[in-house]
Amino acid sequence: MRLLRAMMLICALAPCMLYAQQPPSSISPEKQAKPDDMPCGMIYGKDHFLSVCAPAGWVLDNDNPEMAKNGVFATFYRTEFTFREAMAQHTIMYVNVVPKGKGEQSASEMMRSDAARTKQESPNLVIEQAKPILVPTDKNTPAIQVPVQRFLNDYHGAYEAVAYVENDKTIAMIVISSVSNDLLNRDYADFVRLVQSYRFIGSNVTVQH
Repeated sequence: MRLLRAMMLICALAPCMLYAQQPPSSISPEKQAKPDDMPCGMIYGKDHFLSVCAPAGWVLDNDNPEMAKNGVFATFYRTEFTFREAMAQHTIMYVNVVPKGKGEQSASEMMRSDAARTKQESPNLVIEQAKPILVPTDKNTPAIQVPVQRFLNDYHGAYEAVAYVENDKTIAMIVISSVSNDLLNRDYADFVRLVQSYRFIGSNVTVQH
């Protein structure tokens, strides 16, 4: 699992309202109007308020104690598996939002820092750049080109790809983690769909219920 650096807390099911302050990071599961009724969640915290939607055939799990202890409350896995089955034998995906810091002021800087740190922990790791993912926006704004980095050769038992979505104050790291390279390739199209569901709503918010 990728290094987690942003704690997220759970939000109640009540609708969320935006204000010009900053809450602790959270995810609120909310049904949004999607053509295929994809389950969506709203992730919010210091300097970020965004939403992501589970691809068809995947569960959006926002109440998993095993991921919560690592600060993650937006986890995705295929509907035919339990979380433990997916974690041990198949694929999971998750979202981690991190603040920009010194030497990590852009997606490219974050990618270099992430690669260097991971390489230190796993010297035999293979790191490669993947094709960027285009995330659609509104009609008047060009699509966002999101860079992707792959971590191969069994990093802590996993084969992973990370999409780095840059905002003004944060970078959302959307991760797919599989137990084999074959599974990573099989599930990669759904990872692309997850990244493409990303919508940034705003910064500097407070949530009231």
